Formats: sequence, structure tokens, C-alpha cells
Amino acid sequence: MKKKPAHHAPTHISHHTRASVPRIIQRQRTNTIEKIGRNEGSLFGDAFHSLMNREWWQLIAFIFSGFLFSNLTFAVIYYLLPDGIANVNGGFIDYFFFSVQTMATIGYGVMAPKTMAANLVASLEAFVGLIGFAVGSGVIFGRLAKPTAKIMFSQVAAITKRDGRDVMMLRLANERDNQILEGTVTMTYLSTKTTKEGEVMRRFEEMKLERNHTPIFSLTWTIIHPVDQLSPLFGKTPDDLIEDQAEILITFRGVDETFSQEIFARNSYIAEEIRWSHRFVDILGINDQGRRTIDYNKFHDTQPWGV
Repeated sequence: MKKKPAHHAPTHISHHTRASVPRIIQRQRTNTIEKIGRNEGSLFGDAFHSLMNREWWQLIAFIFSGFLFSNLTFAVIYYLLPDGIANVNGGFIDYFFFSVQTMATIGYGVMAPKTMAANLVASLEAFVGLIGFAVGSGVIFGRLAKPTAKIMFSQVAAITKRDGRDVMMLRLANERDNQILEGTVTMTYLSTKTTKEGEVMRRFEEMKLERNHTPIFSLTWTIIHPVDQLSPLFGKTPDDLIEDQAEILITFRGVDETFSQEIFARNSYIAEEIRWSHRFVDILGINDQGRRTIDYNKFHDTQPWGV
């Protein structure tokens, strides 16, 4: 017997049903997947890629730590060389600052290497400093030049009625004051299935959209998926989505007109983030001056369908 249409499903999830599993796509830059048997997350396994994906404070802290450690190491070497540096009066701290001056090629001319051994160490440090600054500058420039998307996704999705049909809706917004060209969105239903042989596998099903492309994306975009017989959501209830360990993946790609480079963004929705028999609150309006307005304070708000 055919199940009820999706919009007639309960608007809440029973407290007795189990919670969904951790999502695949995180809304923050975190990873919930543990990869066993690999040196996953190692900074030195893929140094450039690891540094490019660190938070800014982590990157700066790493570079500063490397700079400090290198200078302390060379300061110890200079300290151990007998009378290797001229005009040293303050003990170890002078050796440290001489190392900083050598690595940064400042050359104040007050302290200078006197012996062959000290000159060789200073030459090695100058080379290490040259390589270090080149790598650090490259990583920082790469981070600054890397095109990024500032796409706002609605915190929830809604299953509602549109023109007499059951649909699933969510919102996107361009948070920058520019335009994104040739924007494209894909939606995928990810679920866990068990085969007849007892093998557990993750299944990806494409979800058809009413419109998955826009030539210009500057403000907001409402994504609509028809919940018809071809939809993975057809006849589903909130408990069914939890049972499927469902996650709806959203990917966006387009060309940033400022950098003329392709940008990407992604988000996902699990069962608890889908509001049934709800619709999004209208955010478009006209102010007293007759200008069209968009109220982003209501961007994530929904209300029961029919209200």
C-alpha cells in the first residue's frame, strides 16, 4: 500500500527514535571521519596541502613556531662555538638576536662572525632562512589568492506545497556584494542500505531540481526539489529518514566575477534539520522609499504551511 505524501508526515520527530549518525559534510571546517591505517592529518605527510587547509591562526602560529625554533637552534650552535661571534656582550640572548639578524638578512653590523666555523654556520642559516621565507611567503600568498565562496545556506530545509505539489525547499544567498556567474547546484540523497547479503553500503541518489542553474547569482536563490514518484523522498516520513541515516548533500559551483575563477560551496541537511509541512518566511519587501529590500534576519525562518 502506498504511503502518504511527504507533506502529510508528522511535523516533529518522536523522542523514542534514535538520533541520526554524524553527518558526512560538516558546516564548519571539521572532519568526523576517522581514517584508520593512514597517517591522516599529518602536517608533514602533505605539508603544502595541510598548511593551505589550516585556519589562519594555526598557519601563523606554525610559521612563528618554526621561526622561533630555528633561531633558538642556531643561537645554541653559536653559543657553543668558542668566541665565534664578535661584540657579544649579553650572553645567550645576544646569540639569539644575532641569529634573527642573520636569518632575516638585516645586517646591523654590530655583531659579526669571527671564525671560519661561525661563518659557515651563518651561511647555512642564511640559506635556511631563504628557503623558509620563500615557503612561508608562498603559503601565505596562496591563502590570500585562493578564491573562496561566501555562500549562505539556510540552516534548515522545508517540505511544503508549491503549486499543488509536494516540494522540498532550501535557500542560498551570496554574502558578497558582487555577482557569481553560471551558478550550478546539485542535490544528492545519501542513505545507508543493507543488501540481502548483509553488506552495509552508502547509497547516493540524485535529486532532480526545478532549476539547477542560474546565469547570475547576486542575492538569494530558492532551490526546489519536486517530491514526486522519482524522488528519494517520495512517501518518506521523518522516522524513515532517521532509519535511512539520511543526509541530503548540496553542492554549489560558479565563477566569481571579481577573480574570474571558479568557486565551490557545500552544505548538508540531516533528518533533524528538515521541517515538514513548513514553508520559508518571505524575506522580500519594499521600504518607504520604494526600494526593494531583503531581510536576511529572517533568512532561516520557517512557518507552518498554510499560515
